[in-house]
Amino acid sequence: MESYWICPLLVLRQYRSRQFISAMQRLAQCEFAYNELERSLHQYRSRNSAIELKGNLNKIEELKRKIEELETAL
Repeated sequence: MESYWICPLLVLRQYRSRQFISAMQRLAQCEFAYNELERSLHQYRSRNSAIELKGNLNKIEELKRKIEELETAL
């Protein structure tokens, strides 16, 4: 029977203690850092895909020029 009362009292004591508050602050800092990293990863992926698209467009334009040269040669 006593164990039912001990657990809530320990939780209440930890909640009021500075240890619990500092642990929650560290958790919030970690969550913030994770969100920042996730946002920057998304930005880099977007930037890389734009660079790849530009490279592919340049290849397509080069192939079009070669096709036009071959057509004029015929």
